[in-house]
Amino acid sequence: MPLSFGVQMLAPLSLTVDRDGVDLDAQTLTAVLDRDAAEIEITAYGVGGVMLGTTRHGLSAHPGGVPIEGLAWDGSDPSAEIIKLEVRAKDTAGFWASVELFPWFYDIPHEDVVFTSGEARILPEYEGHLQAAMGEIRAIQERYGEHAEINLYVGGFTDTVGSAATNRGLSERRAQAIAAWFRAAGFEEPVFYQGFGEDGLAVKTADEVDEAANRRAAYIIAAQPPPVSETLPSSQWKALR
Repeated sequence: MPLSFGVQMLAPLSLTVDRDGVDLDAQTLTAVLDRDAAEIEITAYGVGGVMLGTTRHGLSAHPGGVPIEGLAWDGSDPSAEIIKLEVRAKDTAGFWASVELFPWFYDIPHEDVVFTSGEARILPEYEGHLQAAMGEIRAIQERYGEHAEINLYVGGFTDTVGSAATNRGLSERRAQAIAAWFRAAGFEEPVFYQGFGEDGLAVKTADEVDEAANRRAAYIIAAQPPPVSETLPSSQWKALR
């Protein structure tokens, strides 16, 4: 009798961990598998690539596509800085998938560049502010660059004088100008910029209010895009070419 066999092919297991679902203070995260989950393993790494601890979570065929919330990891020392999280997941068929997260980011302290009204040209008298910020950026590179990718994110903001659309465009051009300055000054890693305009105000004001504290920029060093927040209300970063 001829024999007949059926073969079932499974697509690679998909594991997703949303950056916004990572809570560094509580040491928990949320993960989603596209198939029923059997196990999640989380390994935390600190400064210098030191492994801080590994935690395994046995799951009872958690349904695929349903977020698995509150997955804790053991960092051994809760005060230790987390540089990387490695998340490995196994489905009920025994297939594995993994992702690496770099959940840290640094907002570089700096004095803001003051632009001429309506313009995005950096005046020579403010280059010293950027040079000082560059020193802070180099220090972060030296500390983390060996164990994590280093990216620079430049965000621009305005006050509420003028239309929202005009301010968003102006803040983007200014952020791009600052990003280009850092590239020209020797920062060779990926650089991204974004204009937030009137969104993410440092000082909440009504419309058409001239508030100097809202005409500012953010310089952020991170391995992955910083999470969306009240002060960084969008993830639409553009790569500097």
